[in-house]
Amino acid sequence: MTGTKGLKKWGLELLAPVDAASLALFRILFGFLLFIIILRFFTHGWIDQLYIQPRFFFSFFGFTWIQSWPAWGMYLHFSCLGLLALGITFGCYYRVCTILFFLGLVYVELLDVTNYLNHYYLVGLICFLLIFLPAARSWSFDAKEKNLPVPFLAIWILRLQISLVYFYAGLGKLQSDWLFHAQPLRLWLSARSDLPWIGTWLQEPWLAYAISWSSAAYDLTIPFWLIWSRTRLWAFLLMIIFHSATAFLFPTIGMFPWLMIALTTLFFSPSWPRSILQKFSHKTKISPKATLAEFPIFKLPRISAFALFAYFSWQLLWPLRHHLYPGNNLWTEEGFRFSWNVMLMEKSGHTEFSLQRPGSVQRERTDVTSWLTPLQYRMMTTQPDLILQTARKIAQDEKLRSGEIVEVYAETWVSLNGRPPFSLVDPKVNLAAQKDSFLSKTWISPSP
Repeated sequence: MTGTKGLKKWGLELLAPVDAASLALFRILFGFLLFIIILRFFTHGWIDQLYIQPRFFFSFFGFTWIQSWPAWGMYLHFSCLGLLALGITFGCYYRVCTILFFLGLVYVELLDVTNYLNHYYLVGLICFLLIFLPAARSWSFDAKEKNLPVPFLAIWILRLQISLVYFYAGLGKLQSDWLFHAQPLRLWLSARSDLPWIGTWLQEPWLAYAISWSSAAYDLTIPFWLIWSRTRLWAFLLMIIFHSATAFLFPTIGMFPWLMIALTTLFFSPSWPRSILQKFSHKTKISPKATLAEFPIFKLPRISAFALFAYFSWQLLWPLRHHLYPGNNLWTEEGFRFSWNVMLMEKSGHTEFSLQRPGSVQRERTDVTSWLTPLQYRMMTTQPDLILQTARKIAQDEKLRSGEIVEVYAETWVSLNGRPPFSLVDPKVNLAAQKDSFLSKTWISPSP
């Protein structure tokens, strides 16, 4: 009975009305970061590089039907995403802007597998959750009344999402390369030895080991330190130092550190932004606590409860799917994407394709760099599913050109976390005859 009462009390606390200030501030920060992300696509020339120059796109399994806009359409698409990000920031037609931004982002991310990044996946998930959360009830153009509360559950949904990201990022680090070889950190830190003042230190092996172990402990425990009120401020300061250092040492990580900092502000009291503003305001202080008592407990419809359960069950189980595949997922990359595997590997390689015509024993080399961009080739040569798509593309093109059904083979040399190059796929397997699926790929060579 005590357990039942505890669960009921906890449920009532989640549905209790709380100040919407922290959720509104997060919406503003998140929308602004979305705008910066889109702006970077324009300023860095990524729209042309990633979506206009390629003559071929690597598709996610089941999404081969998605096609890119023409050049003018891609620029218009990203321009609309920028305007929608501002709509989210200012809370102007917030729900419409969030839905359209989510759909527009998903479209862009599904165009080419080689553009996959963890933080774009996280942005997509947060956008999806914000569609259903009342993040525009305060400090927005949509808000018709001041100080309207939100259910505490709305904040806890985002807290749980960010906690899962941290936890699985830490769980992924509990493997030998990271803990016992300090790889790939040793490679990356040594590459930054030209930095003034700290460059010499970055070449020290002990520093790579110290960062490897401490970052694993950080990822696994930081959500709990943020939840506990006594350690929350210190944990937040540590988190700022950690992500600032990451952004400084590894600038190619992009907006991910700043996104994580913005998300972590949600662990503070729901009214903390309003409390800070009131300290600097000369007007009469009006505490939202006085008005919160006027609102009844929110109700959670059964369908919403079921949807939340289904969503977070998926979030809990999906990152673990790599255990269903044989071998080291850093090598095979089966179940690797969408699993919060952050900074776990450095892979480089070279792949050569050859085709064999019917009735012939000779193999002809074929050059794929003429129709793959440098980025696409670099990403393809270390990822088995992209190697498969390339081989099937070669066979399809040859059938259209000559009418012949050819066999396609790949010779691969891939280095994982500083190891000597090793064959990634079986060079004796006709890849043109292999089909992509969620099943294990038996033609991937064993991990070295």
